[in-house]
Amino acid sequence: TIGGGLDDELLQSTFAIGMKGVKKREDVAVLEDLIMDTLYKLDSDGFSEDEIASSMNTIEFQLREGGGGLRGMEIFLSALAKWNYDISPKDALVYEDALKLLKEEIDKTGSNTFQQLIHDSLLRNNHRVVMELFPSTTFEADQVQDAKIQITRAKSKMSDSEYQSIIDEGIKLKKLQDTEETPEIIATNPALSISDIDPTPIEYPIHVDENAFKSGINVVSHEVASSGIAYVDFGLDVSMIPYEDAILLPSLISLLNEAGTSGMSAADFRNYVGKSTGGVYTTLDIMSVKPTGWDDDIKVHPGVNMLTMLFIKGKCTIEKISDLFPVFTKMLTDINLDDSQDILRNALKSNLSSKKSSVASRGHSFANRRIRGRYSVMNFVEEKIYGVSSLESYAAILESVESDWGQFVLRLKNLREVSMASALISYSIRT
Repeated sequence: TIGGGLDDELLQSTFAIGMKGVKKREDVAVLEDLIMDTLYKLDSDGFSEDEIASSMNTIEFQLREGGGGLRGMEIFLSALAKWNYDISPKDALVYEDALKLLKEEIDKTGSNTFQQLIHDSLLRNNHRVVMELFPSTTFEADQVQDAKIQITRAKSKMSDSEYQSIIDEGIKLKKLQDTEETPEIIATNPALSISDIDPTPIEYPIHVDENAFKSGINVVSHEVASSGIAYVDFGLDVSMIPYEDAILLPSLISLLNEAGTSGMSAADFRNYVGKSTGGVYTTLDIMSVKPTGWDDDIKVHPGVNMLTMLFIKGKCTIEKISDLFPVFTKMLTDINLDDSQDILRNALKSNLSSKKSSVASRGHSFANRRIRGRYSVMNFVEEKIYGVSSLESYAAILESVESDWGQFVLRLKNLREVSMASALISYSIRT
């Protein structure tokens, strides 16, 4: 991760700010000045009420629902972050009192609470380091050569017996690492057996209300344990979009997630969303569909029946669910595409950079997706949008954004209109 913000899992917490894609080493000093100037400005000017309310609401959601993974593992790892340093593991799990105190402090002092934190913990903190990472085509060879030099230098300071002793210790360590533990030692390790796992799947009651409120919309609702949080998925069928425009869907989704509206800047809209919800985002789901009459769940689907859905997914506390749907409406209908060239340009550059890195580090997964794309329509479309083929598509889209933004916006607006005209709309509400 470049930057990463606050990390409080170590005994001494750290705060990191970073940026990738710095072209020249001389620009590092400029970037450092920019970061410090921004912190000084926040120290003097503070944060708006909307920014504070949005941040507090987001943090509270994160505390209440965790990271979205296996809850038991999340609790264990959170406790371990404190337990490692002989601090009570309870301190990592109980937050209600601390959150209440923070809210009371904000009610009294407003932005000053955070301004004081910035001033004391960041600006007056001299324990600061600037790390510069630049790529090198000879990095591995340089490492090998450096290791040889260090070994030669260390060997020159040793007697023959000292050098042989180190070699013998290394052999003993390697042998120890390769020796299997005895059954008695292995038996002391905590472990789960198959009998500890309940084989019965959890069946959630699902209610499907077709043509709900005579709207033509099918509403799917089911209750789950959610700590008083409602999760809503709103889907539009975009299967009718022409194939040549399908590669534009990630660009449209990036703008729906990052751009502002006709009346709010991108930052203001994010604060508007954060104040009343736990987060709203848009995603694309490509799924296979059983052909009519297909009743064999063992056989593999032929792969020609598919459904492409554009989903807006959001969450909020149950009492604020009426505030969630206006956010959905703004994201679908009011995102300001005309003034979002910079946002899309940066998103495309970031996606291109990340995808190139992924191809280098996870080439096997891209090769697998490429091969799978030869055997079904759905996998072919997925490969074009997300696979190695998308590198060329992203580059072409970036060129279009740079050379003729007006024409490109028209294509995005048409894509949005076609999506809004979807004949199939689905809701999923989990409370």
